[in-house]
Amino acid sequence: MRVSAVLNIYRSLFDRFPVKEEALIWMTGRHHAPVFDGRSPLVVMLEDGDRGLEVVARYLHSWR
Repeated sequence: MRVSAVLNIYRSLFDRFPVKEEALIWMTGRHHAPVFDGRSPLVVMLEDGDRGLEVVARYLHSWR
C-alpha cells in the first residue's frame, strides 16, 4: 500500500509540475487546505505515516 501511494504521489506531482523544482517547492511549502492544516505535504507524510501518504496521494489525485 505504501509503495502504491508513493508511486501515485510521484506520478501526480510530475504530471502536474513538469519542472522538478516546482514539484519540490509544492511538497515542502505550507498549504492551507483543510487536509494539510498549514503543514507541508512532506510534513503530513512524515508525521502521519501511512495515513499521511494516503492523504497526499488522494489530494494530488483529485487534481488529475
